[in-house]
Amino acid sequence: MRMKNACAAGRVIMVLLAGATGAAPVVSDVRLAQRTDSRTAEISYRLTGDNAYITVAIETNALAAPEWAGIKIPDSRVTRLSGDVSRLITADASNDKHIVWNAGAELPGVEIAEARAVVTAWSTNYPPSVLVFDLGGDYQGGDYFTQHTITALGFPSLEALPHGGLTNDIYRTSLLVMRRIDSGAFVMGSPFGEPGRYANENLHQVTLSHAFYMGVFEFTKGQWRRIKYAAPTTILGNPADSETYDNLRGGSWPDTDDVIAAGSLIGTLRSRCANAFAFDLPTEAQWEYACRAGTQTTLHNGKDLTSTTNPCPNRAEIAWDSWTSGNYHHRVGEKLPNAWGLYDMIGNVYELVRDRYQDQLGSASAVDPVGPETGDSRVQKGGAWNGKIDPRSAYRGIFAAGGAVGLRLAIRPLEGTPVPPAN
Repeated sequence: MRMKNACAAGRVIMVLLAGATGAAPVVSDVRLAQRTDSRTAEISYRLTGDNAYITVAIETNALAAPEWAGIKIPDSRVTRLSGDVSRLITADASNDKHIVWNAGAELPGVEIAEARAVVTAWSTNYPPSVLVFDLGGDYQGGDYFTQHTITALGFPSLEALPHGGLTNDIYRTSLLVMRRIDSGAFVMGSPFGEPGRYANENLHQVTLSHAFYMGVFEFTKGQWRRIKYAAPTTILGNPADSETYDNLRGGSWPDTDDVIAAGSLIGTLRSRCANAFAFDLPTEAQWEYACRAGTQTTLHNGKDLTSTTNPCPNRAEIAWDSWTSGNYHHRVGEKLPNAWGLYDMIGNVYELVRDRYQDQLGSASAVDPVGPETGDSRVQKGGAWNGKIDPRSAYRGIFAAGGAVGLRLAIRPLEGTPVPPAN
């Protein structure tokens, strides 16, 4: 690989909440150089202002006067990075930061006439598109892992994940992958005539005014073992199931005095997370918005259900249901994801959400709905491995803990999170 030493101004993301204090993170003095007699590239930069999550991209092969018009190397080919990248970096006006990229290992035999690094600083109130949390912990035997502080890494896309990407089972056991879902509006519910439609699926417009994060996968047994003590299992990559609401979250959402149980899954995650991310269950509206990913069809792949009494090939592409599952849930991530990179949103296991259940949501438009203030039951979404009708985007039912019911984690939005900036 041939690289020309190059300098480029870092691209800066500046997203501050209303009323936030402090200076936005600023990247400057970006330099890329190839080590002598090596296929390794060194990237240096300066970070001032606030602390920030740092990601890097490489542009190449298009130095055309009078302006650079670089071609971005795919994120999947820029994953072998080390140094001051991906994590939360402390701003320092006096000293450079350094990133090492093993370019030769990712692009062997490719000759690059020109290359430059584009370093992006993401503020702490608008982190990168993908967050990966290290649940880690050394195995201590029996039911025990060491309980350590959970740290977050930030990546510009799912394709940028190291260690071979999502096919690697570390992302189903010791690591937790969360995808940012930007604010927007959608039509919640199902139309009359949709196969399998229930009467509680009224169509109505919903606006979600803040970005939030959703788990790329359903929360798994392997991840559960690292947060809560649990017996060993041979199906670590399968969804965690059979847990009660109190074990998962507890509390009295949406009451103003809602207190999450300290010993619950959500409570434990919050107490161990170094950067105080507000882990939670998604609201019902957040869940359906993330599931649909811009679609309004019965299924999130832009297709409709062909039958509720016979196998549906459209659903078989994306979901484990009564006809495809073999009567049990499966390793997460084996079916096709939706357009936003989320797997198993339909089928495999029902997913508990935060809202109390109410039979009718009404037809009026809603902004950031939180569900009723009273009620004994919570909502489950998505359908499961044993369903013929329920595995649909609009399905909503009453949560009942069991072997067909699990969860997907969310990170609650910061109040005032703005519309994402234009690139």
